[in-house]
Amino acid sequence: MKKILGFSLVLMVALTFSSCSLNAKAVYSECKIRKDEKYVDGCSGPWLPNVHVLGINIDTKKLFKPACNKHDQCYHSCGCGKEHCDDKFKNDMTAICDKNYPYDPITIDTPSRKINIGDKNALKRTACYTVKDAFYSAVRTLGQKSYDDAQKRAGCR
Repeated sequence: MKKILGFSLVLMVALTFSSCSLNAKAVYSECKIRKDEKYVDGCSGPWLPNVHVLGINIDTKKLFKPACNKHDQCYHSCGCGKEHCDDKFKNDMTAICDKNYPYDPITIDTPSRKINIGDKNALKRTACYTVKDAFYSAVRTLGQKSYDDAQKRAGCR
């Protein structure tokens, strides 16, 4: 019985969130993100690290600067909700990780064919995704004041 209740609860939560995200997309479809760079400052968090994982160095401020700037523009755009801006930020960072660390197969030649045994960029891409997820979590949980201030500064409220 506990398993059935647990599964039902998980299913109910998943359906609730999926319907919320569908509604959010409908609400924010009218969002027009400003094009000017009046309010952008790159990735401004003083806590932003360079990531060092198994000898990999990722300069996150430099790597994600375009996504951070677009995120700033979105926060300063009237009619754009915080959730929409944050989700766009996450998608932009994912695209940056995918572009900078694309799938690059490792193959070996056998007498009959080439065999794919891995991906040269898998570790770097995973490190990039990990940082992306941390940035996204930070703006989702800690960014409300920044969003409110940005909306006021832009004359939206």
